[in-house]
Amino acid sequence: RALLQQQGASFPNYFITTPLCGPSRASLFRGQYAHNHGVQKNNGANGGWKAWHNAGTDQDTVATWLRAAQYRTAHIGKHMNGYGSANSVVGPGWSEWIVPMPVSFFNYDLNVNGTTEPHGNAAADYLTDVMAAKAESVIASTPAGTPLFLYFAPKAPHGPATPAPRHVGAFASHQLDEFGSFNEADMSDKPDYMQRPPLTAQQITDLERRERDRLESLLSVDEAIERIVTALQAANRLPNTYIFFITDNGYLLGQHRHSGKLVPYEEAIRMSMLVRGPRVAAGSTNPAMVANIDLAPTFAALAGATTPRFVDGRSIVNTLTGGDTGRSAMLIEIFSAEEDDPEEADSLLPEALVAAPARRRAIRTADWLYGEYGKPATEFELYDLHTDLVQMESQHENPARAETMADLSAWLGTLANCAGAACRSAENSPAGS
Repeated sequence: RALLQQQGASFPNYFITTPLCGPSRASLFRGQYAHNHGVQKNNGANGGWKAWHNAGTDQDTVATWLRAAQYRTAHIGKHMNGYGSANSVVGPGWSEWIVPMPVSFFNYDLNVNGTTEPHGNAAADYLTDVMAAKAESVIASTPAGTPLFLYFAPKAPHGPATPAPRHVGAFASHQLDEFGSFNEADMSDKPDYMQRPPLTAQQITDLERRERDRLESLLSVDEAIERIVTALQAANRLPNTYIFFITDNGYLLGQHRHSGKLVPYEEAIRMSMLVRGPRVAAGSTNPAMVANIDLAPTFAALAGATTPRFVDGRSIVNTLTGGDTGRSAMLIEIFSAEEDDPEEADSLLPEALVAAPARRRAIRTADWLYGEYGKPATEFELYDLHTDLVQMESQHENPARAETMADLSAWLGTLANCAGAACRSAENSPAGS
């Protein structure tokens, strides 16, 4: 808060177009919706590193664009789900490649530019701290005249969250937020895959314990941010550096009786982004709607790099300084039928394992969240975000909203099949307008 929020801008309307680790990171690297970059799940033929690498998608990313613009590019931290020792290639475009295998807080190997660096279970091996030291080294070793793009991706607070030993117990008295849609009383308006009994007292206790672990694990990330900012300052880079603080996806901890991701609800798709950098007003709040697919073209624009025509997102350089109000809408698309992230499997409550329609898609505007589920769609949701931001009462069966639903359905259909410039056009206005 002190180094990023108070020195930059908060974007409370930053959205994740596919709320799942692998697809979200692919969107970050390529500036594309999942239906275009092809990483639709975390694993399997069309998921994770296999889909990312086998299709050659990793050959043309923000790393290669900035490398071509003479940037030093450093990848430090989690890469793509399924990446490991069996396929430990160095990602194209990255000058520095420092990736844990497996992604674990302790007992992992780091792939450091193709060389294996083992780490055990000592306090000094804690992943976030090791990554922070690597980031400091990269910053310090980059020649003054060389521009730098640093991607720092810690595991925390990903489950099973493990705090650094020095932080264990720091949130021991923290209480779970049980307001809003937590353990929603009436789920009759929700689609079939969301139907489940109310959370039990034991499940709520477990959720609270896991939230405490997550918060404690983030304290080392907080310290890493300070170390990175301090290193940038020592290298005389800070005044000319943009820092983006983002996340792959949100996570429900009891909202709508659910724990996990892969739902089109605000807790999974709407995050808060922080941006610090030249001409970004310190301590400001920017209400513009922006999406993760907008970041790669933004990084390219800031770096003076060329953006490929396949990019779906839009540069938000002008948005950063209040020059425009962002987008009007974005597509939310989910292709995975159930939570399928092995790294987090032991932290899921049973209700998150209920199979959902393999295709779920929605459109999020400033006013509405409208969703269609199944292929063809057989279930729907519609929420008026002005009166029901926590999405407690779907309006999809309200006759008075029939015209609104029809308009949003047409708009959604256009976005769901868009590519490149057509996405940017479709996001600006409804279909046919």
